[in-house]
Amino acid sequence: MLAISFDMQKTQPLPKIKTSVVFFKRQLWIYNAGINTLKDNKGYMCLWTEGQGKRGSNEICSSLLEFLKFIEINKYKNIKSYSDSCGGQNKNKTIMK
Repeated sequence: MLAISFDMQKTQPLPKIKTSVVFFKRQLWIYNAGINTLKDNKGYMCLWTEGQGKRGSNEICSSLLEFLKFIEINKYKNIKSYSDSCGGQNKNKTIMK
């Protein structure tokens, strides 16, 4: 059995500048979906910018699919996933399909 947990991290501006000069300027935001295997405690990160996609259920599903392609999925019979109660991550029909 493969047990994983996944979650979106807080969005970060790119580049991160703390001066007040950028307060009225538009910064590029970067998104990070973290996936952790519970058996061996390895972490996998999927990064993208707001120009490449949003942070909804489709992007989370794409991150999970890329993760499953990366590992050797054929040696597992069951997959269990855990996440928080965020609507875009696990409270939707997209993840279940």
